[in-house]
Amino acid sequence: MKKKRPSKPQAQRLAHWTTANGRNVHDYLRPERIPPGAIKADLAKHASHNSYGPPMWYVDQERKCRDCGKEFTWTAKRQQHWFEVLKIPIHVQAVRCAACGRKVRLAKEAQKKHMAEMAQRTTHPNEAFFRAVSRKKLRKNA
Repeated sequence: MKKKRPSKPQAQRLAHWTTANGRNVHDYLRPERIPPGAIKADLAKHASHNSYGPPMWYVDQERKCRDCGKEFTWTAKRQQHWFEVLKIPIHVQAVRCAACGRKVRLAKEAQKKHMAEMAQRTTHPNEAFFRAVSRKKLRKNA
């Protein structure tokens, strides 16, 4: 008789995959193996990621900001929020500190607002003509 394949939540609860050494994932979740201050990951809440090595717990990580170069801590709570609540893929890592991330988000919001305003404005009756003339000038200068 053929065994029925477990559903996704069942498979994640059973942790049926093993490591190269043949140890079951449950071996990694023993209390003595989890680092102090770590938060246990709930794999059922992750977005699907087709990975054999999802994070079993979250620990604080020291990072360097891509924009300002300052050191910042990507906290375990923040990682848990990213992966389990926002369902961001597990392969994504934080690259900006909170202040630089806020600046980038505000710049994107301002750009979206500007583009929405531009879409609402009335066009000049000869706007298409002016675009065609400017394209011709660019071709001549090139």
